[in-house]
Amino acid sequence: MKKLMILPALFLASPAVAHPGLHIAPHGAEWMPVFMGLAVIGTAAAVALRARIKAKAAARK
Repeated sequence: MKKLMILPALFLASPAVAHPGLHIAPHGAEWMPVFMGLAVIGTAAAVALRARIKAKAAARK
């Protein structure tokens, strides 16, 4: 899960990389782990749903 979060975290945390002491999350961003976790869970659910729909369509043929 950490690997999936690194790129979006760096995009959202650009001010945090501007000073020494590199941080993934900017200061005062307690919402970030929750948001990123929900984003990963939502993406995984969408991928699973799409695969399930494709499997049902393939089974009909």
